[in-house]
Amino acid sequence: MDIRKRLFGGCAKSNSNDDGITLLPDALATNLLLFDSYIMLSCRLLEFPQIVSIFGYSETLELLKSKCLKINCDPTQITIWGSTPDLVNSGKAFTYEFVVIRSDNHRDYISDSFQDLHKNIKRPDKQIIKLKAAILPHLDLTVRDLDVVNSPECKAARNLFVDLAANVPFIKRAVILELNSKHKANISPKDFTVKLHQVGSDTFKAETNIQEIFNLDEYESHGIIQNALFRLADLHQSLEYMQKYTALSSINDNALSLLEGKLEFFAKQFRSDEYVNQFKRILEIKDFPNFELLAQEGKLRLDKILEIRETREAKEFRNWLPDINSATDEEIKEQIESFKARIGNFLPTTQGKSLRLLITSGIGLIPGVGTIAGIAASALDSFAPEKTFPLSGPISFINNMLPSAFEFNKKEKPSSYQKIFDI
Repeated sequence: MDIRKRLFGGCAKSNSNDDGITLLPDALATNLLLFDSYIMLSCRLLEFPQIVSIFGYSETLELLKSKCLKINCDPTQITIWGSTPDLVNSGKAFTYEFVVIRSDNHRDYISDSFQDLHKNIKRPDKQIIKLKAAILPHLDLTVRDLDVVNSPECKAARNLFVDLAANVPFIKRAVILELNSKHKANISPKDFTVKLHQVGSDTFKAETNIQEIFNLDEYESHGIIQNALFRLADLHQSLEYMQKYTALSSINDNALSLLEGKLEFFAKQFRSDEYVNQFKRILEIKDFPNFELLAQEGKLRLDKILEIRETREAKEFRNWLPDINSATDEEIKEQIESFKARIGNFLPTTQGKSLRLLITSGIGLIPGVGTIAGIAASALDSFAPEKTFPLSGPISFINNMLPSAFEFNKKEKPSSYQKIFDI
């Protein structure tokens, strides 16, 4: 099983006011196009009311009829016990106790999630029942088949503890990412100190001078170290899920910098965002609107995406995409819009077939020009897709199939953003 053809990850973001999630329809569409299989990390199935609202009820059912989708709906995660104010006020600043949070009963959690879905979707009860029945076969109900000790989250926590106890270099890198997000400065590892001491089986205390060096109060300093540790926990958890599902997970540039010197080479080879970035380049080179704008305008067609993703051309496109990483935009544009590609894309069309019929049949009916007809037919054969100018699967996918996924008019300009993702 090729790990690069499968993706594990979410397609929504948490709302800042902690009142649910917002679907990222462009991420969902892109994941479906770029990977043979997509394992969706779901938050209580709350993505589906928004998928129905944005793409349509019947289109959502078509998605659930496909074999490409699997759903991980499980709240298990690594977190740090206690809030920053409580810890600081109780004299426990810079002390971090890790816990793995799990639901008591996964099937009860799924049942509660279905009830939340029912409350949040505005459809007749019969349609909601049909939708829930369509979701059920896609749920990964094996997440609790392993005992808690061997769960991906607990394995990730154990590996994290080993790294924290050893004070590996990427701890500082994680702190730098947090400091840079606050100060927008080019901070070096030499500019500060941070060292973790294991004071319990799952508890660490940080020794650092960032409070004095960067003029931070105790709350800010504690929070920066805590957020850095969250980054590391998320990274370890992502790596464990990659192993569980034999799938790529989201490892971006920030996460890659954390792995420098440890798993950097591995991570560079298996980064899902590289596929997404290359796909966005293709959209820009072809002057297609990006999927986020299309989704905002209601022009991204899930039914067409599901249709074209199963074609031979789409599969060849997915295989081709990693190969263009080192190519320039000009080289890619030339490949897509070359005369060879245009001929290959033209000949299989009705007009192309008619042209060949006219040359091979029509000319042959004219007295005295049989030889000419033979020469013309022979010449045309040299332009046949399967000979000199083969119809490239990736090029055909880009030029002929991809535009069907959206209602596109180059004269149109995207309208201003409208918030349409509220449940």
